[in-house]
Amino acid sequence: MTLEVNTPSHEQCVVAHLERNASRNLLAKIREYGDFMRGTDIKELDYSDPFEVYEEIKRNIINNFNPDELNG
Repeated sequence: MTLEVNTPSHEQCVVAHLERNASRNLLAKIREYGDFMRGTDIKELDYSDPFEVYEEIKRNIINNFNPDELNG
């Protein structure tokens, strides 16, 4: 848990991602039989928890930080 208000836990993010993928797959199957919800696509995501992406970006910033660049 994140211990913050209105912020889902890692488990909730992963479950929501799995549900999203199931919906995407179902939509693709339904479309095999006809035109359904034209103009609506569920794009594939390359992560299951957005906080993982945030943490990776933060790590990259910290690892590549060079204080000498601050002074020009």
